[in-house]
This record gives sequence, C-alpha cells and structure tokens, in this order.
Amino acid sequence: MPEGSKCIGNKYDEIKYIIEAANCEFCLDVGHAVCAANSQGINPYTSIEKFTMLNPKRIHLSDIHIDSLFDEHLNYGQRNLDFNKLSLILNCDVKLTIETKKNSKIDLCDYKIDAEFLKKIFSL
Repeated sequence: MPEGSKCIGNKYDEIKYIIEAANCEFCLDVGHAVCAANSQGINPYTSIEKFTMLNPKRIHLSDIHIDSLFDEHLNYGQRNLDFNKLSLILNCDVKLTIETKKNSKIDLCDYKIDAEFLKKIFSL
C-alpha cells in the first residue's frame, strides 16, 4: 500500500458500522482479517474471534503466513495458519468458502485436496 494510504473497513468498529448503516450481511474473509490485524498490531486470532461477533453469513478460508500483511489465497497447509485453532473460533454452521488458488487448468484436484482438508479440521 502506498505511503499515506488508508484502508477503510478493516477494523471491527468500521465493519459493524457498515453492517448497521447499510442493513447488510457480512462475509468474514480470514486471510484479509489476518492482514488487517497485522497492520494494526493486533493478534490475528483475537481479531478473527471478535469479527465472529458480527455473525458472518459466510466465511472465506485460505492459508496465509500468520504474520503477513498480504493475502495470497494459498492452498491449505502451504503456510502456518492454525486451522485447528480456527475450528474452535469459527461457527461451523456458517457456510465456508474455499478461497484458494487452483493450479490445474483441466481438473479440480486442488479443490478436492482443500475440501478434504477442511472436512477433517471442521468435522464436515
């Protein structure tokens, strides 16, 4: 992000205000929440837990380095996001979206591996 730029909508209070003012629903993107927390010097898992209080209707999941400022949408297991810890924080009744990169141009092998990973962690 260029010097002096400001990210709007990456703090709990800002998202809460948007939800209330626009009377809309909320999608929790875990990778983006990690980056936002890191940019603010907040523990990412604590920040994610706080965002769950806004009752997200969908949760986007990808792997990420827990100290990252940039979301790469990596396949599960490629970095160090603690999915076991996330499974205790996130409401598994909310729809989970696999938001990872697909490397194959001919099949959905990457998707299948990521789906199986989530099924094990979240007992889906």
